[in-house]
Amino acid sequence: MTYSNIKNKSSLDLCLSLGQSIDTDIKQKHLPKQEVAQRAGITVGTLNRICEGKNVKLQSVIKVLKVVNRDSALMALVTPSPVEPISLYDDMVSEIRLRKGLASIKGRRSSERRENRRPVTAQDVRNMCIQCH
Repeated sequence: MTYSNIKNKSSLDLCLSLGQSIDTDIKQKHLPKQEVAQRAGITVGTLNRICEGKNVKLQSVIKVLKVVNRDSALMALVTPSPVEPISLYDDMVSEIRLRKGLASIKGRRSSERRENRRPVTAQDVRNMCIQCH
């Protein structure tokens, strides 16, 4: 599943995909569900609800992920996502525009402010970076 597919899926669809993935892992490792549930400290009914993508406690899902050795899935859940440089740039441009807009508000109508707004330059971004550090 790609990132764009994940963004476009509903939370219910994602729960179902996660449940199916866990169920597939259990079957591929030839683990009895009773054993997985016991090692995770949950009931077989809860494990079945996880595999069906139904509403369960996140703690139960984490316990099962640990039992089936899905360490990468757990790391993805607990590790902050890296900030993409383009999003930092977009945030800085928005901040610069906001500051310039607020500085020019006094005594001008909004149409005048829009007409006099110049594009954000690379120098503006560098200055913003210097101010942040």
